[in-house]
Amino acid sequence: NPPRVRYAAQEVGLEEGAVRQLCRRLARAGELYPIARDHYFMPEAVAELADIVRELAEEDGAARAAPFRDRIYPDGSGGRKVAIQILEFFDRVGYTRRVHDDHIIRHEATSRTGLPDRLRKRSFPGGAPGLQNREGLSSGP
Repeated sequence: NPPRVRYAAQEVGLEEGAVRQLCRRLARAGELYPIARDHYFMPEAVAELADIVRELAEEDGAARAAPFRDRIYPDGSGGRKVAIQILEFFDRVGYTRRVHDDHIIRHEATSRTGLPDRLRKRSFPGGAPGLQNREGLSSGP
């Protein structure tokens, strides 16, 4: 569970605004993914989480918040809120679609290995998925 921007800034002794701006820039470059406000994940972590969502969907037909939380926090240390934020991220980027409480894999957008091909790239014209506007240009600073 990566720290929020404010805690990362405190930890390294930098101004929160500067760390936030750096995270946004890294997200536009595809080096971080904005899961929720001020909560960023590395691409490797997103790929691992996508694999867990795929495994749950294969086992149960869909990923749901509680089983997903239990899988990513087997020791019970994590909360349902973060699990939901991650599942909602996958809905936003097109890996899954939400139907009631279920998050169903979009097979047309995925490969067998997990994430949609467009999320596996390391360079994104116009910024990382989820930060682009309709014209493919990044929004934000």
